[in-house]
Amino acid sequence: MQSSVQSQTEANKKGPTQGGGSDRSQAAPGLKGASYDEAVQMLAPGADAKSAGQGVGQSAATSTAKATKAAKAEAPPTFGATDPKGILDGVHPAMAAKLRGLIANAHAKGLDIKLHEGMRSFERQNELYKQGRSKPGNKVTNAKGGQSYHNYGLSVDVVFHGSKPYGEEHDWTKLGEAGEAAGLAWGGHWGDRPHFEIGGIKIGTLQAWYADGGLQNVWTRVSELHGGPTFEQEGEDAGKAPGDGGGKAPGARKVPGGGGIYKVKPGETLGGIAEKLLGNVQRWRDIATANGIIDPEKLRVGQELRIPGWKGGGGGDAGTAKAATHVVKPGDTLVAIAARYLGSSNGWRTIADANGVTDPRALKVGQVLKIPGGGAGEGAEKKAAPRTYVVKPGDTLSAIAEKLLGSAKKWRELATANNIADPTRLKIGTTLTIA
Repeated sequence: MQSSVQSQTEANKKGPTQGGGSDRSQAAPGLKGASYDEAVQMLAPGADAKSAGQGVGQSAATSTAKATKAAKAEAPPTFGATDPKGILDGVHPAMAAKLRGLIANAHAKGLDIKLHEGMRSFERQNELYKQGRSKPGNKVTNAKGGQSYHNYGLSVDVVFHGSKPYGEEHDWTKLGEAGEAAGLAWGGHWGDRPHFEIGGIKIGTLQAWYADGGLQNVWTRVSELHGGPTFEQEGEDAGKAPGDGGGKAPGARKVPGGGGIYKVKPGETLGGIAEKLLGNVQRWRDIATANGIIDPEKLRVGQELRIPGWKGGGGGDAGTAKAATHVVKPGDTLVAIAARYLGSSNGWRTIADANGVTDPRALKVGQVLKIPGGGAGEGAEKKAAPRTYVVKPGDTLSAIAEKLLGSAKKWRELATANNIADPTRLKIGTTLTIA
């Protein structure tokens, strides 16, 4: 018995034998946790404890690396805050909705983006315009106050998270695709890659809308085209340029309902329809607003219009409108009078025909003119006060025409309406009638 024990002890000291499975386990401690195939390989003839341990270590490291890589591939990407400045609250609701679509599309493409700048006041726009011109720095914009979609809450700059938000290493093409898929126009097509805006509205149109009723009018008109409520500004914010005094967006109000439906007939105009159905040609603007019409010259025969305040019936006839009268004052012109009563300087021929005026330059002070469809007398002039503009330093007729009428080429209309013989001699402080 003692001899047997001694023999076993000596055998253990010499190391494992080819037939001793339990002894091989003791000789290869690295087998713990190994798979069956790994154990078979490491227990093959010639494998020692050291190689067995290394084999398990290498295999485990490889398995861990693969698992980590797979986990990273399966884990959803993480993105930074998309609107840290609260820009969505300051742009038009239709713009905000499209931006949310852009963000979702960008994230689906793996792009880590954020909104950088949205609503911008006229004052800030002018300061940016000075950069690289009268102020140090590189030029960052070619638009002055009122000439940028930012000034109306209809555009936003989008950049990437990281130390280089405008860097070339980012996939700007994918970002552009994300915005266009959401219904936005991308500035990358004209060299301004971060820029996205609501498309389909010319800047001149926005300027004219703003001149007619401020930002609330602009946003109401945009809602008619892209969806959303109508707007109004109250108190100290009324009439201010966008972004002034804190850059508050106008508050929403309910759209007035009611009104009958009228089908456009051949040869009809908004002014004619307004005179026919509402008794006042000046109410063409109400019809245009109620139907989202930007260009009143582009009516279609058969087009259905909602006529606010009209109950319908009688084939669209609402009686004969009474003609207003106007007493010619010093400085009056037919063009200015037409703009005042009829809402368009083009109506001067209507007034001329109604009064037998063959030479529009031969008006006499004190002359009484009949204004077809213009209301019920001289009092109508007070209700339909013309738009006016006070000339500021640096103004030109062409710049004023572009700002208020949507085209610099309309400076001649301003000159005619205001009896200006030399458009290069505008005086600061002069009040102009805007036709």
